[in-house]
Amino acid sequence: MPLETIALRNFNALQHNQTYKTNINATELQTRLIALYQDYNNSTSFCENHTNNGENGEKILAILQNSLQKKPNNCLFIGLFNGKPIACIGCFDDGLINHRRLQYLTVHPANRGRGISKKFLKQVIDLLKKQAITKFSPIDNATHYILQRYEWI
Repeated sequence: MPLETIALRNFNALQHNQTYKTNINATELQTRLIALYQDYNNSTSFCENHTNNGENGEKILAILQNSLQKKPNNCLFIGLFNGKPIACIGCFDDGLINHRRLQYLTVHPANRGRGISKKFLKQVIDLLKKQAITKFSPIDNATHYILQRYEWI
């Protein structure tokens, strides 16, 4: 099964929307995302990530959940493989037209070094472009590196 990227605006939406090809509930998803972000400080193999300030998985998930509640245009992109989250990034609307801030990219440690980050970000960019979002501000170094390398910014 290939990597599938979904945009999540509300964790409870998983229970009500059958289009997501995952069989996990909101609580299990949150637990898995905390585990994904627990290793966020070590998630970049090709460059140092100085923007995370030592945040742990629970703190990052709380930041992401809070942002989803504050602004309806904010979302969390989740990369699923066999229905399980293996990649994630936050997408934030800072009030600029056709523009989104991308932050908190992480990929499951077992899937690093396989090109998942590039493939995942390509799917994220494609989904955003379908919504007429054409400008992106990567905040963390890993996201910036990938977007710049493939000329997506």
